[in-house]
Amino acid sequence: MKLFKSVFGAILVVSFLQIGYSCSSDFHRFNDELDEIKVDGATTRGMAGHRMSLVDSVAETDEFVEYLIALNSLYKKSDEYFSKLSKQEIEMLESTAKLNNVEDVDAGIGYSDLYQALKSEMDMVVRTARILHEKTDYLRLNDDELNTLFRDQTLTSRRVIKKSRSSENDRIQKCAAERQERYEQAELEASRAMGECALLKDDWEYMQCMGDAIVARNAKWARADELYEDCIKS
Repeated sequence: MKLFKSVFGAILVVSFLQIGYSCSSDFHRFNDELDEIKVDGATTRGMAGHRMSLVDSVAETDEFVEYLIALNSLYKKSDEYFSKLSKQEIEMLESTAKLNNVEDVDAGIGYSDLYQALKSEMDMVVRTARILHEKTDYLRLNDDELNTLFRDQTLTSRRVIKKSRSSENDRIQKCAAERQERYEQAELEASRAMGECALLKDDWEYMQCMGDAIVARNAKWARADELYEDCIKS
């Protein structure tokens, strides 16, 4: 009987030790998994923070500021250029841009007047873009980061409408805000396109590429104005 009690007691002790070890192992394994989740989360946040700091590091450089200044000069000069053209002349430029996107068709000659009027500003954009590519992390940025970079540094002037409590003015403000968004999107796309044009080594190719970008920007601005007029009339 005593022997039975001794054996039974030993079995209980061993069982409790096994249960305790199993629980302890599970607990430590759970903590390890939790730590892994925390590490992964921290890594993810760290990577996101690194990417955003990459955008900021480019935005804060003198090279990027110089590029924006060159773009601003080009946009102002191109706006002046287009303002003097007839509707037919603008349509001819837009036709040239369409032909430039057709394989084996070289219609860049249709930009000859545009090149002559904007050559100095276009050359400056290419020069500053190439310096930006060489001396910063600009080329490391992905699509979303490039959009963030240029959206935060938009060059488009904002048209301010005096606020009032009338529903009519609220509607006009809404139309104006929508037009402003279209302006800024067109400018963002043009600014990015200019940077890509600067990667082309052949002078003729990058000039044609920039001509396409300038014409596209003007067309999108004109379309934004048309939609604005429709909006305020509706």
